[in-house]
Amino acid sequence: MRARLFESLGQMLSADGLASIIGSPVDQVERGPLDVEHFSGNTLEQVRAYQDGRAVRFVLKRFDPKRDWIMRLTHDSEVREVALFRGGVFARMPDLLIVPTVAAARDERSWASLMLDVSEWLAPNDDSRIASEDLRRYLDHLAVLHARFMEDESLLKPSLGLSALRDFILILSPAVVQRELEQGRAHPVLEWARQGWQIFDEVAPPEARRVVKKLQQDLRPLLRALSRAPRTLVHGDFKFANLGIWQPAPQPELVAQGAEPVAEAAPGGDGAPFEPRTVILDWQDATFGSPLLDIGYFLA
Repeated sequence: MRARLFESLGQMLSADGLASIIGSPVDQVERGPLDVEHFSGNTLEQVRAYQDGRAVRFVLKRFDPKRDWIMRLTHDSEVREVALFRGGVFARMPDLLIVPTVAAARDERSWASLMLDVSEWLAPNDDSRIASEDLRRYLDHLAVLHARFMEDESLLKPSLGLSALRDFILILSPAVVQRELEQGRAHPVLEWARQGWQIFDEVAPPEARRVVKKLQQDLRPLLRALSRAPRTLVHGDFKFANLGIWQPAPQPELVAQGAEPVAEAAPGGDGAPFEPRTVILDWQDATFGSPLLDIGYFLA
């Protein structure tokens, strides 16, 4: 696959546009709705590029600033996920990680991204079905991600549009949630957050409630503490719904003949044969800060 940037959505989704991404001719293109659960407010579609009857499957994400509550609450004017692609950050990912975005295009007044369909590799919805080996791999590969971008201040370029830490931390705080609901911006995530804070007030120890409420009123002590910690690229939404394990499929008949082990090519890059990789989706919450922000969120 070849990473490409297009001037228009039509150009990207044309047979010629998709052929330039895949690297070989495309005979036919089909688009349709994608029936998956997602809560960003953006639109997802399935795209199939046919080559001699075989379909290469993609997912199209169309970003809508009017409906995307993450963009609104983190003051994202760049479409952060696309900005990271355009700025070459995804191309710098360690080999052990797969970010499936392969193209982006202007979409009226916003942007659209095109991703490889990695649904078959994503983690199961039932957390109890996730193997302990995969849990360790997610954390190991998260550490590799953090090490790659440690203290890389090039990530602070305004064109990348990373979330400010204040916005990142307070995005679903009680005051923000209440303001959104009062302004008629109903959304399932906001309602879940409202209910979650009610439960927190009912069951959390008094000291925990006191500390959390104090920080919500004045975030400066926490921001000062975080400013003294090492900083790196923080995914911001490192959870099972956005993760998967790509397992290469070796060709045992070649290995049996003494040939060099061969595995199917990893989407989005090259790497060592037979080495599992972590697939990471949804970078709209990305920020520059302490690795503990990702680790704590994942373990919670």
